[in-house]
Amino acid sequence: MSKESETYRAVVAALQGHQHAEELTQVLKTWDSAGEFHETSGGDQVNVSLAEAVYHISYQWHGGQSCELYAAGCVTGYEPGISGGMDCGSEAEMIFRELEVVLLDGRLIENVEKGECDE
Repeated sequence: MSKESETYRAVVAALQGHQHAEELTQVLKTWDSAGEFHETSGGDQVNVSLAEAVYHISYQWHGGQSCELYAAGCVTGYEPGISGGMDCGSEAEMIFRELEVVLLDGRLIENVEKGECDE
C-alpha cells in the first residue's frame, strides 16, 4: 500500500463535487505516489510540488470562492515566494500542465495565452 501525502488527501477532499474531480484525482494520485514528501513541524507529510501545482491551477482556473478549485488551492498551505511563479521544467510545472489538460477536457486551445515556460 502506498503512502499518501496530507496534501493529496486534503486536495482530493476539497475537489469533491467538481465536474472533473475523478480525472483530477487520478493525475494527483500519480504524481503524489512518485513525489517527494516533506515532514512539517506538526508531523504531516506534504508533497511540496503537488501543493505548488494545485495552488497555481486553482488560482488560474477557479470560478470564485464557492468553487471546488478555489477550496483546493486554499487547503494546500502553499504560499508563493516573491517571484510568484513556478520554475520552468519543475515537477510542479509538469503537474500543473497535466491538471490544465484535464480542465480543458483534453483540448488544445489556440487562443490561450502562452505562459512564461512556453516556447
